Amino acid sequence: LYVWRRPLYDLKLAGRMCKNRNLHTVLVAQTQRAMAAHDLRALFVMTIPQLRERVTQLYEAAGLAPVYYDEADLQEAVGYKSTSLLGMVEEEVAFEADVFIGTSYSSMTGIIMQERFARGKPKDSTLTFTKTT
Repeated sequence: LYVWRRPLYDLKLAGRMCKNRNLHTVLVAQTQRAMAAHDLRALFVMTIPQLRERVTQLYEAAGLAPVYYDEADLQEAVGYKSTSLLGMVEEEVAFEADVFIGTSYSSMTGIIMQERFARGKPKDSTLTFTKTT
């Protein structure tokens, strides 16, 4: 979190703290390429709340408007908040999305990829961010 939330991104510091130090630098460009290749207009983002402001800034600077689902949304829909239920809802969105892009180091990405393949989603619609642009 510390590296992502700093005003200036320090690649060297990120290399000591993150498994994919380049994710910050490739996130937007690779998302834009995938959206263009699949003619997508909406961007749903799963990330921890502490990173949402920074991720939103990165995407908005490129003209994208990320959408998130929060516990407040869940409370409005079902009448209560639940972190575990929120995670299940986000996973279901990822399972059914036209395209999913995850981080290659994430166990959550692995689970989502397996489920997408089991549900017959096209292989080219399930992607991971790479280390380089």
